[in-house]
Amino acid sequence: PEIQVSVFTTERRVDLLQDGIDVALRVGAIVDESMVARRMLTYRHALVACPKLLRRLGEPKTIDDLHRFPCATWAASPSAHGRWRLGERVFEPEPILATNDYQQLRNRAVAGDVVTELPPFMARREFARQTLQPLLRRHPLPEQELNLLYPSHRHPSSIVRAYLDFCQQNAAKPGFG
Repeated sequence: PEIQVSVFTTERRVDLLQDGIDVALRVGAIVDESMVARRMLTYRHALVACPKLLRRLGEPKTIDDLHRFPCATWAASPSAHGRWRLGERVFEPEPILATNDYQQLRNRAVAGDVVTELPPFMARREFARQTLQPLLRRHPLPEQELNLLYPSHRHPSSIVRAYLDFCQQNAAKPGFG
């Protein structure tokens, strides 16, 4: 109560001090030693497709079967095309779509246009509705870390500490990751 939160979303790495940001939520390993990282959780993306696409092309049984599917990948830049580490193998799809927008990837998969990878929270509702289904479960994508990040040389204010504690308590609840 009585706390105002401002949310800023970007793909670029921000300088928390220079940009006046108290706490960042960051996916991936933390390499900046001047920051304190509180791990919230780990999770795995899922390789997914719509049942309609699978009825048309058949369900992939092996990683190599993915070559017969139209694929869409998450890409950090227009020139990047993404790759999927599936278990011990790296698969490099020839994507018909590469984007840095998971919602667009989910929409294209639900429409039956592509196979793609999604964070679990982006596919949970679609799994329940059976509009998407996970693929190649024996070949999981790598674990991802979700961290809260704040400057190490600054003592967090009571508001920042309360926010950090709130996030960690709620990340442990079912359905978050």
